[in-house]
Amino acid sequence: MVKKFDYASHCGLFVVHPVGVITDTVISKGDDKPAPPPTRVPLVSVHAEANVLDTVAETVLCQTYMNDRDKPIEAKYCFPLVESSAVTGFWAESEGKEIMGIVKEKVQAKKEYDEAISAGHGAYLMEQERPDIFQASVGNILPGKTVKVFVKYCHELSIFDKRIRFTLPTHIAPRYTPEHQPASEVPQNVTYVTPGTTPDMGANAAKLSLTAKMAMPSKIDSIESPSHPIKVSKMEGTSAEVTLALPEVFLAADIIIQVHVVDLHTPRVFWQLLPERYFEEQREKRLALADQTEGGGKKDDKMEVDKDKEGDKVDVKACCPYRGAAMMSIVPKFTLDEQKCELVFVLDRSGSMGGSRIEQSKKAMTIFLKSLPMDCYFSFISFGSSFSVWKPSSVKSSEATVAEALAFVSTVDADMGGTEILKPLEHLFKKMKPTQGYARQVFVLTDGQVSNEAEVVQLVKTEANPSSPSAGEHP
Repeated sequence: MVKKFDYASHCGLFVVHPVGVITDTVISKGDDKPAPPPTRVPLVSVHAEANVLDTVAETVLCQTYMNDRDKPIEAKYCFPLVESSAVTGFWAESEGKEIMGIVKEKVQAKKEYDEAISAGHGAYLMEQERPDIFQASVGNILPGKTVKVFVKYCHELSIFDKRIRFTLPTHIAPRYTPEHQPASEVPQNVTYVTPGTTPDMGANAAKLSLTAKMAMPSKIDSIESPSHPIKVSKMEGTSAEVTLALPEVFLAADIIIQVHVVDLHTPRVFWQLLPERYFEEQREKRLALADQTEGGGKKDDKMEVDKDKEGDKVDVKACCPYRGAAMMSIVPKFTLDEQKCELVFVLDRSGSMGGSRIEQSKKAMTIFLKSLPMDCYFSFISFGSSFSVWKPSSVKSSEATVAEALAFVSTVDADMGGTEILKPLEHLFKKMKPTQGYARQVFVLTDGQVSNEAEVVQLVKTEANPSSPSAGEHP
C-alpha cells in the first residue's frame, strides 16, 4: 500500500523566474512563509532567427522590453537555452545605441555592473545559472523607453527517429529540490515555495515569432513540427525556410522542428574559412600593440609591426595559427543482433505527474507491456517521496505476468508526493541483482523536473556498463 505524501516534510519546489519577471529571492521550506508575488516588467515580444546547417544551429534571440512605469527600473529575468549550446554573443540596443557584451570573470563582471547601476548608467549583465538556464540583468531602463536584448548561441542538433531535430526552448518548468540537497548546490535566482503550493506567476502576454533557415547536406524530404503548426517556404532541394503558421505564439511550450533528409547517414564535412575582416582586425591590433609597447615590446612583434608602419604590410594570414574550422558529421547506422533483456520500468508518481502526464505514462506502460518479447524479464519501481518495488525481483514475461502487470498499471496514480528520483535508482543498482544471462535495460518515465539531475546522471554513469543501457525520459 502506498502512503500519501506529507507536505510538511523538509523538501521544496522551486520555480525559476519566468522571462519578464523581477523579484527578490525568497527561500521558503516547510512551514516558512511562501514567496511574495512577483512584479512584472512588460515583455513586448520575443523573436528568434535561426540558421540551421546540417546538425548545427546558430540562433539569435531578441527580447524586447519596455518600461511603462514613471521611474527607472532594473529588470532581472531568466531564459532557457539548449543545454549543449555555446553563447557567442550578447548585446543590447537602447535609444539608438548598441552596447556589445564582453566576457569577464563573474565576480568582476558583477562588480562593474553594480558600479554602473549605482552611478545611474545603463548596464547589462548575463550569467549562466545552470547548464540550460541563463539570467540577464538589465539596469536603469528609463521611463517609457524600450530595450532590446540579444543573445547569440550555437548548438549541435540531435537525431530523433531518423530526423534532424531543432529545438527552441521557451519554457522553464518548476523543479523539485530533494530533501538532502545542500542549499549551496541550488541556483540562487529562484523562488522557493512551500511544498504542495504553486506561486501565481501570472500570465505572460508576450508572444514569440520565429524564422529558421535550413541548409541540409542532401535533399529535404519533409519538415514537420510535433509542437506547433508551421509554414514551410522556399523549399528547394537542400534548403528551406520555416516560420510559425501563426504570426506569434505564447511562451508556453518549446518549439520543435524535425527535418527529414534523404541521405541522413552519408558522412560529410563542412569547412568554413575565417572572413577577411578578421585578418584586418588582427593587423589593427598589431599596430595598436606598437603604440602601447613602443620601446618595450617583444623584439619579434616589434619588428613585424614596424614593417606595417613603414608601409610594407606583414602577411597576417601567414601568422595566423588557423584559417578556419571544419566539421565532420557521421550518423551511424547499426544492425544489432537481438539480445535477451531484463526491462526495469522506473515510474515517477510524484504530484507533478498529475493529470495528463501520469495518463501518458500509463498509456506508454501499457504499450510496453503488450510489446514485450516472450523471452525477457521485467519489473517496476514506483517513486515519489519514497519508492516501492512491484516484485522483489524481475519476473519472466508470460500471459499471466503481463496480465498482472497491466492490472497494476491501471491503478497507478500521481499520489506519492515529491520527486526523490535518486533513492529508487540507488536501490535498483545496488540492491536488485540483474537477471543472469539477460542485459538489463532501465526505462525512466518522468517529467524530469528535479534540481539534482547532475547527481542522478553521475550515479547512472558510475553504475551502468555497456551491456546495461539506460533509456531516456518520457515527459
